Amino acid sequence: MSLADRVSSHDVQVLVGFWVYIPPLKTRFEVERKIAELEKRGVQEYYVVDGQGPMKNAISLGIFKTEDAAEKYLETLQQKGVRSARVGSREHGVTQTAFVVREPDVPLTAEIPEHGTLLAIDRASQLLGYHPRHSWRDHIQSH
Repeated sequence: MSLADRVSSHDVQVLVGFWVYIPPLKTRFEVERKIAELEKRGVQEYYVVDGQGPMKNAISLGIFKTEDAAEKYLETLQQKGVRSARVGSREHGVTQTAFVVREPDVPLTAEIPEHGTLLAIDRASQLLGYHPRHSWRDHIQSH
C-alpha cells in the first residue's frame, strides 16, 4: 500500500475566542446614534463591522481569549449602562488541516503517553527556547 493510500486529511476550523458586541443595527444612522451613546457612557474602544453578511452594522466592543474574560468585560459595560451588548463565540477565518497516516511503516521506538505527541519538540525547546503557548486541549470541552 502506497503512502498516498494510507494518508487522509480533514480541515478543522479553529475557534479563536469570544467577542463582546452589539448585534447588527438596521441602518447606518442607528449605528452612529449607538456610537454616540457608547462614547457618552465612556466606551472609547469599538469597531463597526462593515461589508456584507449577517453581522453588517454590528459593533464589536472587544475580542477575548476566554468566555470568562468576555463575560467580565460585559459586566463592566453593563455597569456603565450599556444594555444591548452580548457575548458570542468568534471563529477565526483560518482552517487547519489534520493528516492521519494509517499503518505507518516506521518502527515505534517508544510508547506514546496519554497526552504525548508523535512529533517531539524537545530539540526545538533546547536549541531555540521554544515553548508552546497554545494547546488543542484549550479548544475542546471536557466531557
